[in-house]
Amino acid sequence: MAKHTPGPWKLHKTTKRGEFCWDYKIKSADNSAICTIGPVAQDANGALIAAAPDMLIALQTIALHAPSLDAQGIRELCDAAIAKARGEQ
Repeated sequence: MAKHTPGPWKLHKTTKRGEFCWDYKIKSADNSAICTIGPVAQDANGALIAAAPDMLIALQTIALHAPSLDAQGIRELCDAAIAKARGEQ
């Protein structure tokens, strides 16, 4: 699997589609487009997608520095999310 575009990613309002409807783009640090979000729940979905690189780093840090979390099942959740983000599951 190819590597993902490094963060940070930002949410940008772009194209107006009618009086109250906008498209949003997720852009990388070098202003390259990652994806375009359509009019349904774009604010929430766009913010979540834009946060993905930061969330991956946070999960990797937790998994690396907190092996004692295994007993609580948190480490397993982190590892599963990291694998999904990397396209490994």
